[in-house]
Amino acid sequence: MNIDQKIKNILKDLEVARQKSEKFLGYRLNNEEPIKPVDIYDMGIAYDSEQRILMDFELALSEKFPQHYSSQEIEGIKKERDRLSRNVRAWQNRQFPSKYRE
Repeated sequence: MNIDQKIKNILKDLEVARQKSEKFLGYRLNNEEPIKPVDIYDMGIAYDSEQRILMDFELALSEKFPQHYSSQEIEGIKKERDRLSRNVRAWQNRQFPSKYRE
């Protein structure tokens, strides 16, 4: 798969992830409208999945434009993507992600 197709696929995934995240944004309640509880685990999955896809997008851009990224920046992006992947797995297991693990 070439890099342009990879970027297109990531952008499609990002749009889906954004739609899932947006349903957790604050909204105005009418007096007649019952308050619906928010599942914090689903909210965490949605948010961290969107952030992880953004990191995938950054990595794809670093492949397409390597002159704009240093090796330290690429390594940092990979670590952040891995951290977000662990967070998503924790949310899926109905657990809170660890903040201390690297």
